[in-house]
Amino acid sequence: MLPRYVMVIDDDDDARKRVLTLLANAGIRAVGARDGAEAMQMLSESPDKPRLIFLDLLMPVMDAEAFRIAQAKDSRLAMIPTVVLTDVSDVELARRVGAPYMIKSVDEVFFCAFAQRCCSGQ
Repeated sequence: MLPRYVMVIDDDDDARKRVLTLLANAGIRAVGARDGAEAMQMLSESPDKPRLIFLDLLMPVMDAEAFRIAQAKDSRLAMIPTVVLTDVSDVELARRVGAPYMIKSVDEVFFCAFAQRCCSGQ
């Protein structure tokens, strides 16, 4: 059985903690990473892979675009659904990243329901 957890990648500590708390309050197991590089390190060291990745768009060290390129090159990670979370509603940049995106201020009920569906495999 696949592990049922979500990974949240965001360089903004407060934003990352807010999403992790929101998910935890909805009964969803979640782990956080400060940037794409830290996330790739965590993913490479863990035999369990998340059912969903929420990825901040603009980050230092390894941003969303670089993370998605590295993710696509790793067959163990390429199939993990990934959604970009951003304060920036830049459609062109989001398209270049190659993943659907949500604005961070999305409705919390919708956000948690989306994560629960991904974790349940529905």
